[in-house]
Amino acid sequence: MEHRKFFGKVVFFGKWNTANFRNLLKILECFQKLSGLKINVRKSKLYGLGVAEEEVRSWASSAGCGFGNIPFMYLGLPVGASMKRLDHWKSALVKLQKRLDSWKSRFVSFGGRLTLVKSVLGSLPLYFFSLFRAPSGVIKECERVRCRFFWGGGGGEGVKKGRVWVKWVNALKSYEKGGLNIGSLDSMNLSLLGNTWSSIIRTGASLDSKGVEFSRSFVKKLGDGNNTKMWKERWLGLDRLQDVFPRLFRLEVDNSSSVADRGEWVNGEWKWSWKWRREPRGRELGELEDLTARLIGIAPTMEVADKMEWKLDGSGSYSVKAMRDLLGKQEDESGVVTKWMKIIPKKVCIFIWRVGLDRIPSRANLDKLGVELNSLLCPRCGEMVESMDHALVTCSEVKMVWNRVGTWWGKNLETVSSAQELLNEQSANSSGARKEEAIFRVDFEEVEIMDETVGGLARRPNWVLSSERVASVSSAVKGVLLVLALFGFYQVQKLRKQWVYFL
Repeated sequence: MEHRKFFGKVVFFGKWNTANFRNLLKILECFQKLSGLKINVRKSKLYGLGVAEEEVRSWASSAGCGFGNIPFMYLGLPVGASMKRLDHWKSALVKLQKRLDSWKSRFVSFGGRLTLVKSVLGSLPLYFFSLFRAPSGVIKECERVRCRFFWGGGGGEGVKKGRVWVKWVNALKSYEKGGLNIGSLDSMNLSLLGNTWSSIIRTGASLDSKGVEFSRSFVKKLGDGNNTKMWKERWLGLDRLQDVFPRLFRLEVDNSSSVADRGEWVNGEWKWSWKWRREPRGRELGELEDLTARLIGIAPTMEVADKMEWKLDGSGSYSVKAMRDLLGKQEDESGVVTKWMKIIPKKVCIFIWRVGLDRIPSRANLDKLGVELNSLLCPRCGEMVESMDHALVTCSEVKMVWNRVGTWWGKNLETVSSAQELLNEQSANSSGARKEEAIFRVDFEEVEIMDETVGGLARRPNWVLSSERVASVSSAVKGVLLVLALFGFYQVQKLRKQWVYFL
């Protein structure tokens, strides 16, 4: 009979027979007399797996406790249920949706949404994910909820769904892969399961299918060698000796021998000794020479126990974060690296990310999505179709602002013809990370200040530009400088300018 105890609740497991049942009642009675703690029989329940309900009811009645059916809830988890069925994940999904319903994403900036998506919506199913392998349908539903919230579709009835400007699978990727470093729930589920030794066998195949050779990532760190199999365990590199030297393995007398069995200490020096069925010959001699060369300088350490070590991280200990990062590296390249700087507000970094992917609601992009507009021409100049590059860089009204800002920074921006070229120009000409951060802040806050509408690109996906709201060049530049002052331009001491002159 076994038991599990957690926060004053104890679950007893045992074979269904009369002797076990009577012994359990006696144990509880002895515990009550010795400790003085009375067992609350009315709150206790008896469950039988594969037993007729009448028999369970009869035994429960004799003990004075209640009875229940399997599956049942214990500590918020369904016990005895098949977690491959979506029905048993409803409680986790309902909890996620309730938390979403309490927020109004349209009142939260993109930076705030990103934080909530990562830390809250990504952590709510953590309890379930650490114990069960979630079905693909559950993963998709949780990701759908996170995606909807991030792009502006808050919870509750009657809330208009936000337009998804970048595929969610791309937003989940790391900065190096062109995403927002959110991380997928699927990789988190696999990483959490791998955190327990009892789950290694179950998760190994799933992780292997993701491109991570999980079964080869754990190796034995040699101690005294008593608990390390010489041929069948990974202790000399990431491969087993039976796979590297198959002929010697077949020639070995005892394939299950330990490292300590294949050597001895002589005058303080470790000497390897072998036990073959016969003398090695032919290719076996070549394998023996190779094995001997590999074992040079290798010796057990006395009075130190062997232990398992995870080789995919420098610490040697399994880490959920390290596994998630490793799974993220297996994702496909998007061809774009996300420029992310901690000194800049998250909503600005997200706006820059969308600009790099041409995923902002310019009139040209809205037209591609089937949104009906009165005109595709730029409301500022009225001469060209308003593409992203035109709205942010090449429009004559916008260029005047860029020129003023470029003069202030001592940069010639007249030849810049696209937003991507502007991003590349900043990276190429920046002398240090702090200057690059400041330039990014200037450029894209300038766009936001120049026009409330353009500044709302990252907030209102279905906007339509109005020429009545176009700001003047001078007020736009003043807005840029004011934002810099409020932002804390004192942090960039080496680049301080006499910016009051340009007001």
